[in-house]
Amino acid sequence: MDASEPDPVLARSWKHLRRKLLKRVPREDRDHLEALALDLIASARRHRPTGEIDSEEPTDRLAIGVETAATLARQGTTDLEVLAAAATLPWYDSGLGARPYYLNNLPPLTWPLAMTLAMARPYSPTRGDPPWLRTLNVHRLRGLPPELRTAAVVARARPSERFGDYHMRVPGLDPSLLGYVAEARGLVYLVRWDVPADAIRPVEPPINYPGDTGYRRPYAEPGWLVDRVSREVRTVELRWLHLSRLWATPLPPGWRPADRPAVVDGLAADLATLLPEPLHTALGPVMREVTERYASVLTTEAWPEFLGAWQTGRHTVGLLAGAGCADPEPLTAALLAACGTAPADTLVDDGSPLWRTPAGAQARTARPAEPETDTPEAAARAERLAAAPAPLRALVFANAWARRQAETGLFGTTPPARTRELDALAPLVRDLPAFHRFV
Repeated sequence: MDASEPDPVLARSWKHLRRKLLKRVPREDRDHLEALALDLIASARRHRPTGEIDSEEPTDRLAIGVETAATLARQGTTDLEVLAAAATLPWYDSGLGARPYYLNNLPPLTWPLAMTLAMARPYSPTRGDPPWLRTLNVHRLRGLPPELRTAAVVARARPSERFGDYHMRVPGLDPSLLGYVAEARGLVYLVRWDVPADAIRPVEPPINYPGDTGYRRPYAEPGWLVDRVSREVRTVELRWLHLSRLWATPLPPGWRPADRPAVVDGLAADLATLLPEPLHTALGPVMREVTERYASVLTTEAWPEFLGAWQTGRHTVGLLAGAGCADPEPLTAALLAACGTAPADTLVDDGSPLWRTPAGAQARTARPAEPETDTPEAAARAERLAAAPAPLRALVFANAWARRQAETGLFGTTPPARTRELDALAPLVRDLPAFHRFV
């Protein structure tokens, strides 16, 4: 059987259950809604073994999705893409029976697919339901548009769920661990012993937990996964760890109810909400490159990280524009300087000619090296830039402020390191009245 097409059993189930949903949709929209929903199901099924599809395709999964979409329709949702995403959420949400590790090579991102992934839990709560995972799921929901947040809650409010028990845990952060390398990965730090990869050797004796008499294989590449909010730690085998969907999948910018631009044009639509038309047009050259890079990553798993960088860039532009900046050069530099959780998570390719312009030079100054994002290195950096022109000092401060805003939105709490960095950089803008409320 072709896994890209619904099988006869699924097609019959859909035809039986769809009435509850389609009767709440205008007759002229029913065929389009049905096509959207079946395409989303086919996308999820395309990456599952054919044998599993033949032997296991629970009808109640479809029933949950249709009931969720029908509930939204009863509440007044008319957006067909939202309804299709709600109806097919059980094929993507691990807590509703999906197998997310089959979804690593999804087709290019579309709005319905992006909505579905934004609502879906990547890991099932039955795997111990650790606090860091509950925190991740709460962050995923709180950042969604109202329609999608409602759909996610309705789909999960099943008798077997404990949705009301999900809660935030935000204790104070412990001091940084010494002697280890910590790499920021969304909601977690990936921590490994500070040795070259080729020097890692199996750790002896075999790992056992207190009271556990069973044999455990030694870790060949031992490491820790540390929740960036609660600081809870679990030991992991780094060579087996796959983090591509561990953090909340961001919804592309430009989302709005009903009519919305093409996905790749969502970035320009988002920027247009921040800038008046003359400035928006003046940023056309950099936005063309940003859009082209976005289009290229939409066919890979890198688009969540790219959108993380976009959040930093838009926050920087928003702060500068709100402070009265009407010069396209520092605004262009703001987008060039934006970076996600890894150095490669940039909005513009390193080989772009824009890096050889004055805006590119400003962007290189505004983007700090990793050691410079916390004290005392941040203070030393501020001293070096104290005599820089006011627009450059404003850009440096705005970039740091934007990174704090982006991380606060992602983690649900402000990382203390970002606050310390801003405190260190505050002297750079004390002579700029428009920035006083941010200092």
